[in-house]
Amino acid sequence: MTKLENRIIEAEGRVGANEDTARRHEQAIPYLLHREIHLSVQCEDMQNRLRRNNLRIYRVPEGSEGNHQWRLKSDEEKERVKREREREREK
Repeated sequence: MTKLENRIIEAEGRVGANEDTARRHEQAIPYLLHREIHLSVQCEDMQNRLRRNNLRIYRVPEGSEGNHQWRLKSDEEKERVKREREREREK
């Protein structure tokens, strides 16, 4: 074979390999786009759920619970129950 024939055969081999790679990419791209959309929706949903779980507590100074957060919660719960009982008695 001549040099030219060898170069043509080599070029055809490279073109064939590139076509195979392009075909695999064409098959992968739609799947990856679908997956990206799914993950974006899932991420947005998780972010929204995290925002909903954030609570704001008004009229309680920052740091007032100290190291005893459970006591603060317990005291607030006792007061709430006490107010509810008083309301029931008034009825």
